[in-house]
Formats: sequence, structure tokens, C-alpha cells
Amino acid sequence: MPPGSGGPVFGALDGGYQVLLDGLVRRSRVHWVRARVVQLERGWVLRDETGGRWQADAVILAVPAPRLARLVDGIAPRTHAAARQIVSASSAVVALAVPGGTAFPHCSGVLVAGDESPHAK
Repeated sequence: MPPGSGGPVFGALDGGYQVLLDGLVRRSRVHWVRARVVQLERGWVLRDETGGRWQADAVILAVPAPRLARLVDGIAPRTHAAARQIVSASSAVVALAVPGGTAFPHCSGVLVAGDESPHAK
């Protein structure tokens, strides 16, 4: 492995990623509805758990590929077929809050795939 730079391998946002997410949502002026798609006609028709009906020109489904394939089955055949072709792997992310000024080991943040030799980008 190449020698480290002396600084941390990963950075973080002051205040955490929630600061970024809140800002993106605020600037997008998005209207958030958790609902299931029940019909596809000149746009999308969604129904929420209370029976409320929502019409939209577009819908963003931010879910893992296997779940996407199930959600759009029978509604969007090309998207369903494409999502079924996406291979995904299990992963885990561990985030720790530590006091300011905490010294970190020189090799913190190394990512290693299970079938690869250790290396860092």
C-alpha cells in the first residue's frame, strides 16, 4: 500500500449527513408521499395508506434494485427487467462518534472486498 498522507482517509460533513439531506430536500421543494403505485396512465397515480390519491408526472423510487423489481412488476416492464439484472452485494457501514482530537490509527478507513487482496483507493 502507498504511504498514508497523515490525514483521515474519509471526511465528514460538519453537523453530519442529515445537514446535507435536509438542505437538498428544502431546495428541491419536494412533496414527499409514502404510497404504493396502483395505476399507470398519462403519469403516475399513487395511493397512500389512508386512501388518498396522488397524481404525478414522475416518481422516484429510491430503493435497492431487488425491491425496485418487485415494486414495478406489472407497471413498468422495461424497468422491472433492468432492475432484475442488477447484481447487488451485502455491505455494512459503521459510523462512530468520537471526541474531537481523538487520534486515529494510520490505517483507518481501508476498504477490502471479500475476494480481493487489501488495497485502498
